[in-house]
Amino acid sequence: MRWLVLVLVLLSSTVRAQDFQPPGLERDSQAYAAQLTARQPAGGTPQARRQAEQRAADAGRRNDWAAVATALEARIAAGDATADQ
Repeated sequence: MRWLVLVLVLLSSTVRAQDFQPPGLERDSQAYAAQLTARQPAGGTPQARRQAEQRAADAGRRNDWAAVATALEARIAAGDATADQ
């Protein structure tokens, strides 16, 4: 019975953690994306976007998180970024 209560408590705290939105997070992320896209106001070519995505994926496989961040910044700057990026 104690284990069941513990599991239920842990599951309920996980759900609440997923709903947590720090104040200003959306505003700050939109401002950051605007700064990145200002680097290339005309946007990048589809080839440049694919290359940045490939660099991010390759760096992720190497666990090189600084390179992942740099590649994703380049991808966002190239325009038409998705929420995953």
